[in-house]
Formats: sequence, structure tokens, C-alpha cells
Amino acid sequence: MRRAERLLGAVCFLMASAGVQAGLEEGEAAFKRGDYAVAIAELMPLARAGRPEAEYRIGAVYMFGLGAAKDDKIAFLWLNRAARNGHPSAQYLFGMLHAEGRGTEIDPEVAAVWLTKAAKKGVVPAQHELGRLHAEGFLGKRDLRKATYWLELAAQADHAPAQIALARVLVNLRNERYDLGAAKRWVARAAELGNADGQARVASDYLLQRMYPQAVDLFSKAAGQGHAGAQASLGRMYLQGDGVPVDHKEAFVLLCKAAAQGESSAFYNLGTIFLDGLGQRRDLALSTAMRWLARDADAMPGQAVIQHYPASFTDGDVAAVAELANALERPGAFQKALDAYLRAPPLSVTKGGQKDEAFRLVERIRP
Repeated sequence: MRRAERLLGAVCFLMASAGVQAGLEEGEAAFKRGDYAVAIAELMPLARAGRPEAEYRIGAVYMFGLGAAKDDKIAFLWLNRAARNGHPSAQYLFGMLHAEGRGTEIDPEVAAVWLTKAAKKGVVPAQHELGRLHAEGFLGKRDLRKATYWLELAAQADHAPAQIALARVLVNLRNERYDLGAAKRWVARAAELGNADGQARVASDYLLQRMYPQAVDLFSKAAGQGHAGAQASLGRMYLQGDGVPVDHKEAFVLLCKAAAQGESSAFYNLGTIFLDGLGQRRDLALSTAMRWLARDADAMPGQAVIQHYPASFTDGDVAAVAELANALERPGAFQKALDAYLRAPPLSVTKGGQKDEAFRLVERIRP
């Protein structure tokens, strides 16, 4: 899950679970029904009067753009006030501002101070973030023991993202207390709670065991939440007929959704579709471009390009396909570029010297 989505989910959780203080009922009700403009109008006078709950909510409004334009500086101002007034959830968000460098410079030490204050007061998302940051070494030396402590607290509160993070830590921290079995149990619990990462991981285990109905069920649930890995895995199942009838159309739809999020395995299988003409036209240029986009993310383009091209390709063919791949790889442009390319005649890469043709085509499909 992307960090912004995780934080927004956490703040919704905190707002839903916060107690209502006297004088905040109208603002609270407006937040619950999503009427943020009314909430701001009700809460702003209270925030200016120094009410921590109102300060916190106004800060969250500007941090996440809830009924107002996102503004990290304004969010920092209000969350700073609420955090210093002892509001636990504000301390969590204020710590995250320092961790992410929003409205201020990135400062791991200050982030740790505020996240720890919130975590010690039982703010579950703060416990999760503190554990995750210890696991990543953001707060100094990587400390899996501290990470485990905080993540376990959040996991025991049924915070699914913490359960997934804890499972990752336990895989790297094997001793007499923690083992792979514990990691799998936490992932399974997260899946039960509807967490897409958990569902996809459990589904992968089912797939390895050839328990296809269970794998399809959980992959479908995770894919429905937009999980790229689940979309790619389910697409591959439909492409190959693993436990489901072969359905090239469904495979193509799922793989395109995953590829639009940068999932490398989806690019590879789309390459297979266009290489063999499985429900789509056969297109060697597009197949090769997809296979190039499936390259190891750590490989530099100059090191990775040539090995993905057929031996018959000329220098012009390579340049043509590279241009096509670059157009498809532009952030947020994949589906639009692919649709535009498929409406045009394919590149004739087997004739050689197609660089100029590629440039003309790419100019048409770029957003």
C-alpha cells in the first residue's frame, strides 16, 4: 500500500475512534458524514481557541486535503499545536510530517520523539509506523527487536498493515520465540481482516500448493482492492489456465491493470500475449517493449536493453522499440499509450531502420 493511502486510512481510523469532546459535536458529525466544509467552519473557531481535538482535526484536513487543498505548512502549524497540547493522534501525525519532510525538513530524531509519545499512549497506527521505521533503519541503526516490539503491539490490536510488517520482520528474526510459522499466522490474520497484501500472500501460498479455488478467491479479493501483484498473478492464472478456464480477455484486463502500476511480472506476461497473439494481435515490437519493461528494476537501461531484443533486430529496430517502451513507461500513461498504439498499425521492426517511424508513432501515443 502506498504511504499516503496508509496514512489516510490511519487518520480515518483515528477520527472514527476518537471520543467526542463538549463543543465538538457539530464538527464531529460533519466529519462522519464527509461534509468537511461544514466541519472546518465548526472546528476552526475551537482550534483558534486552543482546543486540542479541533486543532488535530483541522491539521488532518490540511494534511490530507479533506475538503480543503492540501497544505503541509498549515497542517504542520495546527498539528504542532495539538501535539504540544498532548493530543495523542496529533503527535502521531506530527511525527509523520517530520518522518516524511512535509511542512518541515526530514528529521528522524524528532519523528521518533513524537511517534514514541503517541505509541506509548496506545495510538495503534503510531505503533505500526514506529516499528516499521525501526525495521527500515530510518531512525538510526536497523533494530529488528524494537521493530518487533512495536509492530506486535499494533498487530495484537488487529491493525492489518502492522501484521504484514511484523511478518516481514519475523522472517528476518528467527530465534526460539519467532519463526516462519508466526509470520504466516500474522499474514493469515491480516487476510481475514480484508488486507490486500495479506490476501495476496496467502493466495500465493495456496497457488504453490495447487489449491486453485482458494488462490483464485483471495487473489480476486486483493485484485479488487487494486493490489498489483494479485492482479498480475490472477491474470497469469487466466492466461495459462491454472485452476481456471483459459480466458485471454480477462487475463489481458488484469495484466494491464497491474502493468499500469509498474508490476514487472505483468509486463512479462503481456509480452507473451503480444508475441503469441493470445486474444490480441501478434506484435513483435510491442511484445519486445513489454519484455524490456519487465527487466530487473535494479538494472540500468543501458545494461538491460540489448539482451531483450531478438537477434534479428537492427539498430533501428532497437531504437524503435526503446521509444515505444519509454512511452509506455511514463508515469500514469501506460493504459492510454497502449490503447493509442493498438489503434495504429504495428511497427514493422523486421524490416530494420524504423527509428523515424517510432518517433512519429510515439508522438501520437504520448499523453
